[in-house]
Amino acid sequence: MIKNITILILGLSLTLNWFTIDNQFTAFAYTNLNLIPKWAFSFVDILAFTVFWGLFFSKANKDILDKNFMLVIFYFSVLYSLIAFYFEANIFQVLLGLRNYLSFLPMYYLGSYFAKKDYNLKAVFNFYMIFFLVQIPIVILQYYKALQLIGIYQGTVFDLVTGTLGGLSSSVLNTLIFSYICFIISFSYIYNQVKYFYSIPIFLIPTILSESKYSFILILFLFGFFIKNIKVELSKKIISSVIGIIIIIVFVFGYQNYIGYRFDFFSIDSYISYETTNSVDSRLGRGESLSNSLNKINNSLLSLNFGFGIGNASKNSLSGIDPKYYNFLEDRHFYDKLLKETGLLGLSIFIGVMLFHLRKYYINYLHNEDPEIRFLTLSLIGTILISMIGNLMTDLFNRVQFIYSFSFFMGYLNYSLKLNKNKL
Repeated sequence: MIKNITILILGLSLTLNWFTIDNQFTAFAYTNLNLIPKWAFSFVDILAFTVFWGLFFSKANKDILDKNFMLVIFYFSVLYSLIAFYFEANIFQVLLGLRNYLSFLPMYYLGSYFAKKDYNLKAVFNFYMIFFLVQIPIVILQYYKALQLIGIYQGTVFDLVTGTLGGLSSSVLNTLIFSYICFIISFSYIYNQVKYFYSIPIFLIPTILSESKYSFILILFLFGFFIKNIKVELSKKIISSVIGIIIIIVFVFGYQNYIGYRFDFFSIDSYISYETTNSVDSRLGRGESLSNSLNKINNSLLSLNFGFGIGNASKNSLSGIDPKYYNFLEDRHFYDKLLKETGLLGLSIFIGVMLFHLRKYYINYLHNEDPEIRFLTLSLIGTILISMIGNLMTDLFNRVQFIYSFSFFMGYLNYSLKLNKNKL
């Protein structure tokens, strides 16, 4: 039962927002279907946390999460909530902040539960394969509808091409796609099933149609990283390199000729600045927004080290009143918000946790003989690196659509490594 509920939660996290009400442009482009109220998307969180607390308080499952781990989360939650109240946040803004930073917990726990029960991940991977295949016709439809809004919509129209994620989530969809490609490549080589490698171009269709500029960086990174680190015969590396080059050429050609305007792939400014179709705003570029957040918190020693508190730089959909330190044109990316809300301490902890897991996974990939662990460690290494790049483009780790899937696999892998260590 828990297995099916977990897949249901993952499915709802990737589709339910698509059915919610947004605006006339997202409705026209089928970015949102405008069938249910926006608040209905919170049902995903309610279901996930209900299952989490139900299992957490069960005596048979108390060993899944370390008590010290939970205490650290509790103390940091209290600390940053108090800081938010000190900087004039209201209870709704703090609750949203808690939701943003703790939304990883239920799926991390369920992933660990899967590993403890030794559930086969085949059903989960089948779900993701179906999900990403379904995105292709939906994205094609959204793309052709978005073309009709050029000159009308105040923004980049291809941001409306988001598949079933709903809202302006094209960067999130593309990060999910490239994470899935990490799993395809890892599976192809660890299990010697190279035929799956040839399916990758199919999944790049949404990234071309959704105006994903940073996907070019991810393509180069993916093939460079995997070709360097996967231990296979030289002949297979050469073949894979040739295929990778062809995929890159096809991607660039498709992007340049079918998304509506030309893009300079080799200009750094093209990646850090926003390019809009008919924009009236003045959004800060990706580098500017990060330095802006640093300048804002540099008013006092308290805010520099601890920020303005959780939820104090995030758009609030609970009370309808945005917090004092949130600015729509400035706070668009995860690192901007993280720096503003948790200061240098929070940013350092986040980077430290990611680097710790990268090192841990890489060591296990090199030395562990279990093929499933080698497959998952290599996949998660790629996904973590991709997400750290993606957080420069959007607020990935504040999006249920990404963090639920990411934390599920991280929880499964970490508990599997714990079990594997105990067997030795």
